[in-house]
Amino acid sequence: MGADWNVVGKIMKETGIQFGYHNHNFEFQTIEGKIPYFDIFLKELDKELDLFWAVKGGQDPLELFKKFKRILAENETAGMKYMFEEQDRTKDGQPFEAVQKSITNLTTKILV
Repeated sequence: MGADWNVVGKIMKETGIQFGYHNHNFEFQTIEGKIPYFDIFLKELDKELDLFWAVKGGQDPLELFKKFKRILAENETAGMKYMFEEQDRTKDGQPFEAVQKSITNLTTKILV
């Protein structure tokens, strides 16, 4: 499954389109006592980690970073090249206020 996604990503990259998949909390759930989806993805896919969903899934991102082969150090520890602020829908219908709150949290609590 993951190897197929890497092939799709390569084809899309060759045509100028960037393909990506980020984890959610359900990828950390054990399925029928077997390896969680995230462990499979970690072995097979090019790496990307959504920190919010990792924490919501009960994981310690720093421990997950130790499983990645490419490590730089702290934010480099994750091999992070880019940071994305994803904003889905908001409960109160105020998406721009939610983005501002996320930026404030990133700059005052997370990245400091």
